[in-house]
Amino acid sequence: GVRGNVPAAFGGTNTFVASCIAAPDDDRSAKDRIKEVIERWEARTVLAYRKPVELDGNPGVEFQFADDVKVLRSRVYATPDRTCTVLVHWKPYSKPNETDLATFFDSFELLPR
Repeated sequence: GVRGNVPAAFGGTNTFVASCIAAPDDDRSAKDRIKEVIERWEARTVLAYRKPVELDGNPGVEFQFADDVKVLRSRVYATPDRTCTVLVHWKPYSKPNETDLATFFDSFELLPR
């Protein structure tokens, strides 16, 4: 995976992360693996929203939540052999602009392994 910290407004830092976990022996469907990820997040917090997304023909979900300390927006995708997460988190007062968020989230491809 990769992680980058970018200085943000009012002394904050916006963190951009992308990672994939290989699971060649996991015989669950991609949608079942995504569902598990969402359920784990929902057990911790209330999601502000979640919506289906797709990348290179692979199913995914985008969701966001906020608390007093941070805001996190994430997209989780599943291929037949891995689960990938792309996320950005920031302090509530130092939100990146929507254009930068869209550029980051839309810059990924899921290539065959």
